Amino acid sequence: MLFTTVRAKFYLLYVCMVLLLATIAFIATIYSWNSYTEKQELLKEYNVFRLSSTVIHMLQKERGLTVKSLFRPTRSNIDELKAWRAKTYSAIVEFHGTQFSQNLRATYAGLHNLVDSKAISPENIFLQYSDCIYEIISAFGSDRSFEHIQHDHLFLSLTNLLMAREHLGKIRAYISVLASNHHVDDVGFFYVKEKFGFYKVSKMEFLKSLKSKQPLYASMIVESEKVKKTDEAILLFLGEKQQGFDYDGWFDLSTGAMDVFYDVEKELSGVYGAFLENEIKKTKVYSLIVLCVTGVVVVASWFYVANLMRSFSSRVENIDAKMKLILKNNDYGVEITDPGNDEISNISNSLNSLLKFTSELLEEKEKMASTDRLTGIYNRTKFLDIFESEFQRFSRYKTTFSVIMVDIDHFKKVNDNCGHNVGDSVLIEVTSLMSKIVRATDVLVRWGGEEFVVLATSSDLQAAVSLAEKIRLAMAEHSFASNLKVTMSFGVAEIEADDSLESIMARADSALYESKRTGRNKVSAISTIK
Repeated sequence: MLFTTVRAKFYLLYVCMVLLLATIAFIATIYSWNSYTEKQELLKEYNVFRLSSTVIHMLQKERGLTVKSLFRPTRSNIDELKAWRAKTYSAIVEFHGTQFSQNLRATYAGLHNLVDSKAISPENIFLQYSDCIYEIISAFGSDRSFEHIQHDHLFLSLTNLLMAREHLGKIRAYISVLASNHHVDDVGFFYVKEKFGFYKVSKMEFLKSLKSKQPLYASMIVESEKVKKTDEAILLFLGEKQQGFDYDGWFDLSTGAMDVFYDVEKELSGVYGAFLENEIKKTKVYSLIVLCVTGVVVVASWFYVANLMRSFSSRVENIDAKMKLILKNNDYGVEITDPGNDEISNISNSLNSLLKFTSELLEEKEKMASTDRLTGIYNRTKFLDIFESEFQRFSRYKTTFSVIMVDIDHFKKVNDNCGHNVGDSVLIEVTSLMSKIVRATDVLVRWGGEEFVVLATSSDLQAAVSLAEKIRLAMAEHSFASNLKVTMSFGVAEIEADDSLESIMARADSALYESKRTGRNKVSAISTIK
């Protein structure tokens, strides 16, 4: 089955985290890309708008110069118009490539033909120029090709400034016509008044929108002397007597104000264009950073997770292998080592504590199973294991050993006359005395009841007899509780080549029987069973 190991589950978790991170990075990249393309389109539309604004400015002034030259066809007016036409044409050529440049060039050429052939009145040529200008302005508000710029706050502000310039251009042209006719009728007066109202609204909307965000550009218009004098001149024209109005200087004065509007518009759109270019660069850098950071994080996290998993797996596998070995060999004394200082090492320490506790329990169980409860020395069961080991050593290395069987003389009388408690005390005291006499390498065992066995390692028959005699004398001379005198009988046998547990124990038992038969409190030895 898949993902059954901890390592596989961790790697699955890591893959899920990488996928999540990649998804977030993908979404961030898509967002950045959308922002990038949107700003690219916005910048593209602003560049078209800036070219359009220049063309409109040229057409506005050409409109005024055309009307002026038609009413006053002096050489200077005609030459000024021709020179300005060349500038307007250059601006339209730069406008080439936009969606309405081809129609504009055709319309513009038609206007020149009408003016040069004098086939149209000044009033109508004024309207033709105005229609051409409005066609350009309206395209930005309605054409879907400019959907990004239509929702831009600055574009709306610039549109108000552009409309203020257009209204002022119409006022400039109309007052120039009236000045040429030397007659101001009610219709003309109302027209100028209406356009002046539109002009003020557009200008105020522009100033209001920039007051907090771009106060510098708002102040360029508010503090401009040309704009102030133009507004004052229009108010003077709209006065009751119009006395003091400078008709001769009006065209240049109003043109100066329109130039101020155009300069502010051009500078503001240029600054915003630079801002958009910088934002586009930042968006590209941001997208690149997101991709790079994602890549670095994925690679770095892979190395980190791989290293972590190697360490984790090796440590867990070490614990698993040690536990399997312990369970296989039943060796609970083995200690699990772990180099870390975390939860895994805590588990190792806990397992070590559990193993130690288990080992102690097993040792206690082993001790209880192999130890006589009354005397605290080995019991018969343990003796069988020890004898087997010693016999194997004898078989391999010919290292001799002897068995001494010991029996307390007349012990039944002690129990019958003094009670079992005294009997138990005698057994304990006998064990204590014998333990002090036998060597550390010898094994003292309670065989059962009042019988004991000493396995004398590396001892031949003579050495074992000497040891038994030493024990016998110590017992005979010792004063037990209640002034009891206790003696012991001994049977000694040495291991021989063809011996077994049964045969050597039988010889020792026969020797013991011989000691009892011949008066007790004696040591007897048999070397070979007859």
